[in-house]
Amino acid sequence: MRNSTHHFSTEYSQRIKEMVTTIAAILIMLMLMVTISFDAVFGASKADIKESDIHSSGAVSFSGSTSQVVYGLHEDRKLPPGDLVKLMTAMVVIDNMHDDKEYNNIVTISSKADKLGDIYKKGQEVKVSDLLTAMLTRDSDEAAYALSLYSATKEEIFVSEMNSKAMELELMNTQFMNPTGKGDNNQYSSAYDIAVIAQYAMRYPFISEALRQGSGGGNIDGFEGALTGTLNNAGKTYQSVMISRRDGMQIIAVSLGTTKEGVSKEASLLTDYGHENASKDVIVKAGKKVGSVMVKHGAKVRVSGYTKTKGYAYVPPEGSTSLVQTRVVMQDRLKAPISKGTKIGEFRIYVADELKGTVDVVTNEDINTGWFPSYIYISNAAFVGIAAAAAALLFLFIRGRIRRAKRRRIKERQRQARIRELAMKQKAIEEDRARRNWTYH
Repeated sequence: MRNSTHHFSTEYSQRIKEMVTTIAAILIMLMLMVTISFDAVFGASKADIKESDIHSSGAVSFSGSTSQVVYGLHEDRKLPPGDLVKLMTAMVVIDNMHDDKEYNNIVTISSKADKLGDIYKKGQEVKVSDLLTAMLTRDSDEAAYALSLYSATKEEIFVSEMNSKAMELELMNTQFMNPTGKGDNNQYSSAYDIAVIAQYAMRYPFISEALRQGSGGGNIDGFEGALTGTLNNAGKTYQSVMISRRDGMQIIAVSLGTTKEGVSKEASLLTDYGHENASKDVIVKAGKKVGSVMVKHGAKVRVSGYTKTKGYAYVPPEGSTSLVQTRVVMQDRLKAPISKGTKIGEFRIYVADELKGTVDVVTNEDINTGWFPSYIYISNAAFVGIAAAAAALLFLFIRGRIRRAKRRRIKERQRQARIRELAMKQKAIEEDRARRNWTYH
């Protein structure tokens, strides 16, 4: 009986184990099916790029926030940059300025500049700011040439400065021959180099604003900057650089040698792919206070700076996060009035001592023009305080003088009263003596 019972118990246990194993196997299969289904459904929605989708001779999806190449197709191939040359032209013109007042300087259009387009006429006088805007938003070759002469007196000298700037940015596949982008077999760049040029150009407030206008005010497909152009081949070959920002991550999409239809299609593909696949190690949050700057002639003489967006870093797989360093660089001086959101510095992110990304440091308040003492960095509030303190001191001083004068008058009256009292006493004594007919010998 015990053997029979034992046999039944063993057989029952074995069946339980088989059932558990079978159920576990079914659950695992179901989990795998759900996972596969999830990936099939949601993975398909993720941005992906096939080489057949890109018709450019060279293209790149580049993180302007971290300097990471997220996707590249022949990104180092030397190709004609076309009108994208004007990004470098704008940077060199601004670099050569002494101060922002030069934006209002007048440039006279030369006969050669007049022949490069139909926006301006020979002898026409145009502000530097208007020429820069026309160059970056209307691809004006006239403006580019006129600005090169204004900035360096000769086109050859200006082009030399453009190439020096390229060397400074360590662009290994770029050479400039003119400031307009007109076709020249010896003028070339690459998709990667153009992305780096755009990355640095966006750090210039004037350029970034002009490129924002070029992208339809920053409202077309989320792009915050755009510049497109063609070569001298009846407009059959297009070059474009599109800059977008999502959650603080800046992606620069560059296409060189594509079709008119391919410009927007490739920009969208490269942009979406970049935003979904770029490394996003957050180094600094948006809205963090990182420094302050003195303000001349302002109602306030010191304004705080805050990071405009998140700051990211990309560390290669073989690297370490200990390689990441940061530095805040603020402007030396500002002059009122200043609008809220004005760039007053940069939060710079370095990886292995190389600058890889920046975050604009901006104001979060308006600073109006101050009173006269603000010229020597005394704010309105401080001046009110100083004036109030001075008035209080003056009041105390005057009150003290009044009190001292009053005390002197009281003492003088008391002295005079004592004198009169003594005189009265002396007079009374003398009268008493006279009455008694007292005499002294």
